[in-house]
Amino acid sequence: MSADQFAAFAKAADHPREREYGPIFVFLGKTGVRPSEAIAPLPSDIDEGKRKVRINKVYLLNAGRMRPYTKTGVARPVDLSTELCDLLLRHRAQVQQEWARRRELAFKEGKPVPKTPEMLFPNRAGNQIDSNNAADAFHRICRKANIGRFRPYALRHTFATLHLAQGAPTTYVASQLLHVLAHFGEIFSHGFSHGIQAPQQTTGRLESILATEKVHSSPVCSPAAQNLVTSSFRPR
Repeated sequence: MSADQFAAFAKAADHPREREYGPIFVFLGKTGVRPSEAIAPLPSDIDEGKRKVRINKVYLLNAGRMRPYTKTGVARPVDLSTELCDLLLRHRAQVQQEWARRRELAFKEGKPVPKTPEMLFPNRAGNQIDSNNAADAFHRICRKANIGRFRPYALRHTFATLHLAQGAPTTYVASQLLHVLAHFGEIFSHGFSHGIQAPQQTTGRLESILATEKVHSSPVCSPAAQNLVTSSFRPR
């Protein structure tokens, strides 16, 4: 996706109807992690202070279970932008609030009280997201954004090509993706031949979208987002 396409996609993903899958798609596009890596994190893997997410496991959709190591066998910290950190905090608060409502309702009706899902991105049933529903949601968001047809894995390429277009060092982008540097340029250079601007042509529009991922340029998560999450955990 181009910068404008991703901006339109992220806006469509922020719609209340897309609350189940929208956040994980924005997470994919702003971190460049593999889909199997994006499904796996727990809230405890997020360090809001350092704006990092720990990627050290994957969820295998075909097998339906967690594997305690990544594709390469190497764990890594991945940078989070201020905007993405705020989005994750709001998302987690919404999950907490929704399951608190379900627990209260179940208790009043004398039914078993459900537990809050442990994963960062649960589906409505409180389980790991499933590939079919996620794919349907992804294509629906693409249609709403009017950006054409893509595959979810394109978000990983979007992270790489837009950061390279902004002038980010190849070594930094490769380290975030944990991609073999020897083949990195060969795989992701196609972005510049498909309308992605080269580094020296970076626009203010691109910088406003990806100001995000500059490692030392942004403060920690905003106080408003912190307060939203904190209030959702207060005992009543």
